[in-house]
Order: sequence, then structure tokens, then C-alpha cells
Amino acid sequence: MARTAGVINGTALGLYVSTNLVAISTTCSLSQKMEIRDTTNKDSGGFKSGLKGVKSWSIECSALVAFDETYNAAWLQGLYTTGAEVAVKIATTNGDDYYYTGNAIISSLKVDAPMEQNATFSATFNGSGTLSLVDPLS
Repeated sequence: MARTAGVINGTALGLYVSTNLVAISTTCSLSQKMEIRDTTNKDSGGFKSGLKGVKSWSIECSALVAFDETYNAAWLQGLYTTGAEVAVKIATTNGDDYYYTGNAIISSLKVDAPMEQNATFSATFNGSGTLSLVDPLS
């Protein structure tokens, strides 16, 4: 199998929690951040200066609520309640494509149930340690 050619359709990327694909997901996003330590001083010429600081990352996902699905909101509620650190992965189903992986803790879980609309849930996973971009072909 070769890497997926061309621009990746967002539908092809899924969030896996402990190797299980989150059921009927509608969105998934990964954010990475590095804090900058302020080193601005009288010799900076009126410009802000800084040095690298702590890095962090998080993943947010949203999905439809369906209680007959195995890896649904109720399953994530159990992980949230225990505060368990879980392995997460954002990947396509093509084993040759790059993927992100790391350990995280669910820091927020929300269920929305608007009148006469689909019920949805969203979850935020805060990274615990390093986030890796893996090249399975190397």
C-alpha cells in the first residue's frame, strides 16, 4: 500500500482512543502551542523579545450521539469520570500515511441536544507528554 495521494479529505482522518475509532465523529482538530518566555528589556530597542518555553497540545472532537454505538459519548464519559490517561491517535485508515499519537486526559466533555436537531457531544483531550508525528514508512 502507498501513502494516500493528493490533498487529504478531512473525512478520512479519524480520532482513535485506545485504538478504538470514536463513533460517528463529525469533526476532529489538533492544536499545538509553545509558550514564549518574555525576555524584553531596556536593550530590546522597543521590541518584544522571547525564548521558547513549555509546549502543549490538545485534541478536540465532536460526534453525533448514538447509544447503540460502542465507542460513543457514554464510553468517553467513563474515561472522563475515571480521569484515565489514554492513548490517542489521529490517522487515516491507510497504514502508510503519517499519523499523530500521544497520551492525553479528557479535560472536558459536553453534550448538546437542541430541539428537533441531532444530539451531539464534544470532548477535549489535553496532551500528557510528547505528541509524535509518526512516519510508518521510516
